[in-house]
Amino acid sequence: MKKVIVILLFLHISLALAIPVAAAERTYTYEPRQDNVTGEAAELLEKALPESMSGVADMAKDTVINGGKGGLDGRFIFSELIKTVKNEITGPLQVFFSLIFLVVAAAVFKTLSAAVRSGGVASAFTLCSSLCFCVAVLFPLEKVVNSGAALIEEINAFVLGLLPLFTSLYAAGGNVACAAYASSGVYLLTSLIENVFLHLLLPLARTILAVILTASVCTMDMSGIVKAMKDFFTTAIAFFMMINSAVYTFGNHIAAAGDSVAMRTVRFAAGSFIPVVGGAVGEALRTVAGGLSVIKAGVGWASCAVLMLMLLPPLISALFYRTAFELAAAAARLCSLQAEARLLDGAATVCGLICALMAASSVLFLLAVTVFVKTAVA
Repeated sequence: MKKVIVILLFLHISLALAIPVAAAERTYTYEPRQDNVTGEAAELLEKALPESMSGVADMAKDTVINGGKGGLDGRFIFSELIKTVKNEITGPLQVFFSLIFLVVAAAVFKTLSAAVRSGGVASAFTLCSSLCFCVAVLFPLEKVVNSGAALIEEINAFVLGLLPLFTSLYAAGGNVACAAYASSGVYLLTSLIENVFLHLLLPLARTILAVILTASVCTMDMSGIVKAMKDFFTTAIAFFMMINSAVYTFGNHIAAAGDSVAMRTVRFAAGSFIPVVGGAVGEALRTVAGGLSVIKAGVGWASCAVLMLMLLPPLISALFYRTAFELAAAAARLCSLQAEARLLDGAATVCGLICALMAASSVLFLLAVTVFVKTAVA
């Protein structure tokens, strides 16, 4: 009887202290804040744009927001190419016709000096002709060299302006080692090489121009000096391009591999040790990675499009001037003006060196952007 009373008393106390419990099902949806990241990336890109590209800032931001699809598309760049050709062809045409006029006049005066059969008259004619051709090529070449210097300076400033953007997107995607690697050295190496181009090779091109102009008005043979400086110029470009490519390729791949291993470890830990929602956290990380890949693609295409718009005017102008000098040199040879032809060939050579320098600077920038875009989000 006592046992029955104790059991009933225990049941009564248990019922009195019982708390109602009910199971409820809740669904959580992860929505990553990609819009904020996209907006910040677009703002950073706008700040990094050179002043000469301020007119395409809105289109660049739109391209970043739409993942590479925006105002800076292939049709716009092609239209700018056509417009640039129309704008830049006038100066080289004027120089070409001026040189053709000088070639004809020099041929006539050379014939007259030969008829006079006087050594003093022939020497005076040669000196006057060389001076006229020097003046005719000096100002166009100065324009080409200054345009190349301005482009290299803008590319250098653009690289340094994009460094905070690249670093932040690296870090946001889990590429912490890549972010440290980029900010501490690799993009600064690109900037260093651009400065070498600007302060070493560009003055060397000016020196080659000065030697060519000097050789046209004196009797000394300076072709060996010109060849030595030209070989040093091309070898230096190739060497710095090789160093930059090696540093980008191997260093960035090693850093990216370390980031990938670290992020896979985080995903595994989240999926294994976080109950119920661990798998959802892993999927959310993959969603963020996909969104950041789209943003990086938009930033990469916008940066490349801006570079092409920066490169078109000076490069097309230099190529047109080079063609004008080469055609004029061919006309000079037809008229047996060998000294003038060598001068015009030297002017064409200087234009070619400036084109190579601008192309190398652009390739360094494209390599930096390509490595940034192709580095997978960890």
